[in-house]
Amino acid sequence: FDRSFTFQEGGYDGYAFYSYAQSPFAVPMEYVDPKSGESYYHIDGVVQAKNYPFRKKRIGYPFVSWLVSGFGYIPLIPISLVIVNVLAFFFLMFLIKEIGKELNWPRKNILFPLLFVGAYICLARDLSDLLAMTFATGSIYYILRSRLWPAVILGVFALFTKESVVLLLAVPFAWYWWTDDKTRGSKVSTTLALAIPFVCYALWNIYLGVESAEIAGYRDPGANFSWPIFGMIQGFTNSESTISLLLAVLLTTGIYALALEAMLIATHKNFHWKWNITSMLAVLFILHFVVSLCFSYKIYEDFWSLGRNLLPLQVSSYLFIMTTTGRISRINTVFSLVVFAVFYIWMILIP
Repeated sequence: FDRSFTFQEGGYDGYAFYSYAQSPFAVPMEYVDPKSGESYYHIDGVVQAKNYPFRKKRIGYPFVSWLVSGFGYIPLIPISLVIVNVLAFFFLMFLIKEIGKELNWPRKNILFPLLFVGAYICLARDLSDLLAMTFATGSIYYILRSRLWPAVILGVFALFTKESVVLLLAVPFAWYWWTDDKTRGSKVSTTLALAIPFVCYALWNIYLGVESAEIAGYRDPGANFSWPIFGMIQGFTNSESTISLLLAVLLTTGIYALALEAMLIATHKNFHWKWNITSMLAVLFILHFVVSLCFSYKIYEDFWSLGRNLLPLQVSSYLFIMTTTGRISRINTVFSLVVFAVFYIWMILIP
């Protein structure tokens, strides 16, 4: 355990985060495989990670794991990656409970997010999405309480953990700015404060681009997005096996069933669109719904990927439904339990 050896081929995102958690501030050297022509990055010839800039812009998760492991003590890094995500899930549930208190939710269905399969996918593969969701949810909580600076600081941590939570920050921040009054300071100072997470993240990407002599996070523009629903259909048809297809369809159906319930509420004639907290959460949900429909086949052909990438849609749907009706429908509750049970058996009980 005194040294880390990773392989050039294979590995999921957690494979890269394990590498970065050993030395998050080191600048890796590039190595080009003479056979494949692909680039890999290493530190002292030992720690290697493919697509370095794209992964390192999500430095939040490996950085926190580095702290928990005693500043990169290698024998503790594997367990620290797990501990960080377990604590993130705990605090996510705590923050949701506190948001419920703030918005006067009934206690029923307060534990519903425990059925979000994407959270367990993050736990299983050491992924950054769960920690990013926790930071972003914390930012929303402080926005609802009109506490600007804690929301901004958590927003910075959220974007540095995973950029996919940008809408979870942008919409509440826009709502806060619009409803800002003199008791919260001038519009200029509020605007500058709310811009900090996005400016910091942009500067971080520029730094990575300079550091690695390439555009940070560059990928084919069509890698993660496609025409609406086309990517979903193509992803399902590209599934490696029948069981993989069935799991992907089941998980997608469970997630969109919750989103459909939220959509029916948002489009009901009795729902009044005013720029209040409820409408802000409706906008947040609808934007995530539209974005999720435009994901490319690379998201939908792999249920591990779609489960975690649709977490923001699940959380935004849940927040909106609970704020408007105070409960999740019985049909969605039962169906979510079935989906959770299937994936629990598949991911944990089946070797």
